[in-house]
Amino acid sequence: MKEIRFTQMVSVGCGIDIRQSHVAASIRKSDKEVETREFETYTSSLTSLREWCKTEEVTHVVMASIGIYWKPVFNVLEEDFEVILVNARHVRNRIIRVLEDANIKLSSVLSDVDDAVGKKVVNDLINGETSVEQLVRHYHGKQKVSKAELGKISLKHVFGIVDD
Repeated sequence: MKEIRFTQMVSVGCGIDIRQSHVAASIRKSDKEVETREFETYTSSLTSLREWCKTEEVTHVVMASIGIYWKPVFNVLEEDFEVILVNARHVRNRIIRVLEDANIKLSSVLSDVDDAVGKKVVNDLINGETSVEQLVRHYHGKQKVSKAELGKISLKHVFGIVDD
């Protein structure tokens, strides 16, 4: 498979997924240096998150502005980092456009690329999974094609992947 490389604009960044009772934070220094940790949403835990980011020399933090849960995280981090709030729906829609531009045509086989199946397949693709057998394991519910048909579809045609 041909690898596409992009210039890294931020030398050390942190992406945060915020939930009601915890946050998952991933610090990325390079393609090979990524570390993820979970923190509770109490101030003491968020302070630990801030200290970890400082130790790792993070400059930018990106997090989704979901409901009200982002506010305490933002308040703890805003003084030390450039915090970028994003709308999760816009990020997901952008990811789908990037995949389509890369000739990964999920919309041709999935009814809704934003549903549970689509999210799991996209996450697997992001993590480097290229096996149709592994991607098909997420199939459930009503999709554009049956599970049997999906299993027969060539990686080359749907996922833009050429077998080595």
